[in-house]
Amino acid sequence: MQQHNRILAVDDNPTNIAILEELLSDNYELATAASGEEALEIAATFRPDLVLLDIMMPGIDGYETCQKMRADPILHGTKIVMVSAKAMTSERLKGYAAGADDYVTKPFDAAELLAKVQVYLRLKTVEEVDRLKTDVLSLLSHETNTPLHGLLLSAGMLLEDDVSPEEQKDCAEAIRHSVIQLHSLFEKVLKLSALKAQTVEWKLSEGNLCDVVQEAICEQAPLAEKRGVRIEEHFSDTDNISFDHTQLREVVKILLDNAIQLSPANGDIQVVWNNV
Repeated sequence: MQQHNRILAVDDNPTNIAILEELLSDNYELATAASGEEALEIAATFRPDLVLLDIMMPGIDGYETCQKMRADPILHGTKIVMVSAKAMTSERLKGYAAGADDYVTKPFDAAELLAKVQVYLRLKTVEEVDRLKTDVLSLLSHETNTPLHGLLLSAGMLLEDDVSPEEQKDCAEAIRHSVIQLHSLFEKVLKLSALKAQTVEWKLSEGNLCDVVQEAICEQAPLAEKRGVRIEEHFSDTDNISFDHTQLREVVKILLDNAIQLSPANGDIQVVWNNV
């Protein structure tokens, strides 16, 4: 299924909102807000790719709304275009200082607005691809050293003339273990790429989060025992909610795997869930 970019239009004038809906709703997933406060509340869950933000609104104005959005890690990478009747250079500079990416003057030209929307959505995509490349390279450089070293060392020992059958078996097992590590690493890379590209198919069903977390803990228990690490659970009662059980379990397993690998021998890992 094609993924549509998400746009949040913020304006206290119903006529302006209607115009933006007419221009954008066919090609984009559109949400609207009539105030800065409402925009911040919607953005936290809607996570827009682009915000078209009016300046003069009741309550907090567009400048403050922009600043608050820029301070929110959830909205990192979101593009913000100010839309205002104020055309003075000082007003534009104030918008840029607040964190806006661009500025469109009302009454806006529809073709220009659509062009800017497309430009900034493409720019966001390019930036996300660049971040993905950085994340992947960081992941590869951090996690490939150990299995590659194991492969090279074990393969080198097998090439020696005086290797006993027992040593050959140990080397084969070490090679197998390193290959499993590399396979797991590349599965992480593929999963990261799929999440970034929004091509993951979510299969939602009702369930208890703590049950899934405990399943992940049980699956990682042998690795923790091997490294002498204790996993302690501290869960409070939770209500059933709708979520993707498989995806969540994999996320928790990755987090636990990282915690186990980085913990000292005889260390403790605390898994805490508070139903707040």
